[in-house]
Amino acid sequence: MDPDLALVLGVVAIALALWQIVATFSSGETPRMGFLLAVAAGCLIVYASVQKPGGYTAAEIPGIFASVIGGFLN
Repeated sequence: MDPDLALVLGVVAIALALWQIVATFSSGETPRMGFLLAVAAGCLIVYASVQKPGGYTAAEIPGIFASVIGGFLN
């Protein structure tokens, strides 16, 4: 798997996981699925960071999003 794709999927999944955790907490339930999604997202982000020599910087992330989405649109 491409590390850039793994990073993008991980960032999107962590955003969805946080939304799910907040929504589940507000309804008074235990956010099991949100935590499972957060763990999977964390694994994707760690995988991407380990596979790319030197890792990623915060300034690179918007460009990576653009290149991954642009690759799917072409």
